Amino acid sequence: MTDSRDTDPDATGYYAYESLETYEYHSSYFSRFKRIDGTPHLRAKGEFVDTCWRDEQVPIVLTSTKKLSTNYIFGKVIARLPKLSPKLSMRYSILVRLRSISEQEYNYRTQLAKTNSGQGKHLRRSPRCRFWQRTFSYKS
Repeated sequence: MTDSRDTDPDATGYYAYESLETYEYHSSYFSRFKRIDGTPHLRAKGEFVDTCWRDEQVPIVLTSTKKLSTNYIFGKVIARLPKLSPKLSMRYSILVRLRSISEQEYNYRTQLAKTNSGQGKHLRRSPRCRFWQRTFSYKS
């Protein structure tokens, strides 16, 4: 969650949160050997390389203060993580950038999100099978 305030009296009142998550995880595999001049050598205990970092874009979050008396956003949820998420097992950070956007961009992104939210309904996971199946309906 984040709180934001825009003190500009000429502010557009439309905002986009762009975020990047970074978290540490440990690989299931690690290299016991290193290569020196083409020859494999056993790594020392401090040389194991099973610690990894991953960056993931968070979907853009749109908000508007047009119907509010002030340009103050309180408690806006940027990303949700399950309690047992592996992202939280080591180190986690999220970098959030708030952009003031035009009404046209806000409307475009809102419409795009509505259009895309219905996509993929023809793809569903079969409970008996590991493979994705396409579901089509036919009316004569």
